[in-house]
Amino acid sequence: FGGLKPAIHIRNTEDGTGRVRIDSGMFRSYCTNGVIFGWSGKAGMAAEHLGKSTTHMETKVALAIAEAAESCKLGIDKFIEALNVRIKEDAINRVVEEWSSVYNIDAECSDLWFQAITGSKTWADVVMATSDFAGTLSDRDLSTTLEEASGALLISGAPHRLRI
Repeated sequence: FGGLKPAIHIRNTEDGTGRVRIDSGMFRSYCTNGVIFGWSGKAGMAAEHLGKSTTHMETKVALAIAEAAESCKLGIDKFIEALNVRIKEDAINRVVEEWSSVYNIDAECSDLWFQAITGSKTWADVVMATSDFAGTLSDRDLSTTLEEASGALLISGAPHRLRI
């Protein structure tokens, strides 16, 4: 399970009528939309640039890029940490059971999720296998929910009771 990459997402309009937005996150490089961490409004920057001084906008953009890079570093650090966290054999069942409850995932999907992440040896494996599984689902809402769960798993880290 792999392919996690840091990202800084910059959006802007060509004519200056919209806002420039800068956000950060983590994504899987081998799918069309594998964002699993970040992209929240509170972590990003949005500014309208009509009527603002160039210096003002350059400063805001530079600060937003620095903050986005810091957010990417958090995701990278969490993933590197997760690579080194070995989990117990019975951890998979507990992860699926507990997180299915948190995200209101039905029993049928939970069973499929369990099968998809079985064999995970590290917390990073659980995160990436969850994200990979989310990408196989045709139900967009459910896929998004599991991508969010994957990001939450990454940020929360493995509980000590599930670690070897």
